[in-house]
Formats: sequence, structure tokens, C-alpha cells
Amino acid sequence: MTDLSVAVLQRQEQIADWIDLNRRVTITDVCRYFSISVATARRDLQALSEQGRIRRVHGGAVSVQSAIEQPQIVNRMFDTAEQAEGNGPNGARRSILVFAPHFDDEAIGCGGAIARHTAKGDRVVVVFMSRGDSGSTVPGHEMDPKTSERTLKAEAEKAGQVLGIVRQVYLDLDDGFMGWTPDLLREFVRLINRYRPSIVYAPHADESHSDHRVASQLVSDAVPRAGWGAFPTLADRAWAVEEVRYYEMWTPIQRPNLYLDITPYVETKLAAIRQYASQLVMVPYDDGSLGLNRFRGATTARFQYAEAFIQWAVTTR
Repeated sequence: MTDLSVAVLQRQEQIADWIDLNRRVTITDVCRYFSISVATARRDLQALSEQGRIRRVHGGAVSVQSAIEQPQIVNRMFDTAEQAEGNGPNGARRSILVFAPHFDDEAIGCGGAIARHTAKGDRVVVVFMSRGDSGSTVPGHEMDPKTSERTLKAEAEKAGQVLGIVRQVYLDLDDGFMGWTPDLLREFVRLINRYRPSIVYAPHADESHSDHRVASQLVSDAVPRAGWGAFPTLADRAWAVEEVRYYEMWTPIQRPNLYLDITPYVETKLAAIRQYASQLVMVPYDDGSLGLNRFRGATTARFQYAEAFIQWAVTTR
């Protein structure tokens, strides 16, 4: 088999995984995210359809895997949740990478999961995308942009100490105006290759906040590219992420396939959220998060408090 044939098969495998995650895509989506022509995209989708990996529809393709595997996912989600935070092979500590569009997203969206990881010795790095300089006009709590940035970064440091986060990275993007760009995608690939995480956390794709949707798409696009080994200017070698967990913030996930029991860590999570005092004067995020986690725990009929995720087990290597 030629190198070209191998590359085509690898790309088609990446496309199949990507369609499994997104459920439905258009030809334009495939062309944009895999940097291929319309003719190549059509050939790849036809080949995957003939293999039974996807189903062709007018203008694009839909996943058949999601419909086939859903009952199995539901039946095993609790076992997955119980086993998910174990250490790596031979008890090795793992690297975890969390993408947070804004300061406090990490604590609200997956603070319990982070606390679970650090309690077991995993190394957690959080990437904050926003600069945090949007300011505040709340009466009695007004802040100019510079004060807002200093305040939020200081609060993030305190929250990180509570959760046991080992490093925080700041991308300093504009709050509320984030967008998908090739340069930002390359930065995400660099970060994944640099920190070599076993698990990546990011907001889910159906969040109402546009910044969250951008972060979700960037992670979905960066994870396969980090494993391709085709970008020597971004990293000296490829890194295969094992799993992505998409968390919920403003918009609850419609159909989670992973619940994590955070009951032993809920007080740690609340303590981390409450470090963001500047944000709590606007919205009681601590109460809202606790209520959602209690609801998730109650509806699993097993946990007192739980965080819900869409889990993507990245099978392509």
C-alpha cells in the first residue's frame, strides 16, 4: 500500500469519527474542516457509506453509529463513570486538559471532575480562552476592563488552588467575539501536543453561548489533527487523545452518555466557584450549578450529585 493510500484511509477514518460525534454534516463542513476539495469529500463519503460507516443524505452525511450504539452507551454509562477516573496503565498519573472559554467555566462545568482527577494524582491544566476584560456595570460592583482582567485572573488562580490545578494558560481572546480561525485551531493543536492529555474537556456543541460553541468546535477539530503527525511545525510528534468529554454550562445536554459521581467533591467544586466573587454578584452560579448537579444525580437514580457529559472515545490512532 502506498503512502498516499494510507493517508486517504487515515483521513476517511478521521471523517467517520468526526461524523459520529457531530451526527450530521454537510459537504461544505467536510471540505472546511479537513481542507479537501468537494470532489475528494464526495469520494470519501461514498467510500465510508459503502463500508457502512455513515449514511449519505442530500448535501452531506449522517452518523449511523450514534443510533446503533446508543442502547449500549446507556446500559454501560454507570460502569464507565465509576471506572473513568482510574489512573493510566500501571497506575501512572495522567495528564488532563480543560478548555474554558471564560473564567469560572472550568469550575461550573466540570469542577467536580477536575477535583476527582487531582484527588487521584492526575495533572490538570486549564486553558482560559477569554482575556476577562469585558468589565462590569453591575451597580456597586462596576469594573473597568483592566480591573476586570486583573480580578478574574486572580480569582482563577484561587479557584485553581482549590481544585488542585497545576497550570493555567491564558489565550487572551475577546470575550463574546470568539471565532473559529485556522490560527486558533493551530494553537489548540499545539496545546494538545504540548500537554499530551489522556482526556480533554470542553463545552458541548449545543451551548447557547457562541464562545462555548466555538471552543467545542475547535476541540473537535484539533483532537484528530493532534494525532495525525502531519504538522511538524506544530509539534515534534503526534499525540493521540484517548477521550473528549463535553460539559454543560448555560445549556443542559439533551442526551448525556456519561455521568460522573461528584458527591465526594461537591464542596470542593462549590468552594472553587465561590472564588469567582465578581461573577456571583451577577448570577448565583454556585446555586445553579449545585441544582443542576443534584438533578443529574437524581435522574441517574444512583448518585447524590453528578456531572453530565457527552463522551467521545477517540478511536482513531
